[in-house]
Amino acid sequence: MEYFVTGNPLIRLVSKKAPEYNINSKEVIKNYYSVESISELEKTLSEVLIQNKDSMRKQRVEASNQFRQNATENIITDLLNQF
Repeated sequence: MEYFVTGNPLIRLVSKKAPEYNINSKEVIKNYYSVESISELEKTLSEVLIQNKDSMRKQRVEASNQFRQNATENIITDLLNQF
């Protein structure tokens, strides 16, 4: 999550065993590339890094900017919702 604010591409390896994300994490994760297999990972790495086809760049940068502006508010809200 901390790397998200850089605006750089992120790839999430999807697992059915992973714990549930909180609401703030879910909003951030929408801006990640998600893969479920090695072949999907290879394809995504090739497209984003080698071919420079970062189709999520604009939405990720916009979300990253919004996230940075609201970081303190998001942390407080998340903590209050957990307790």
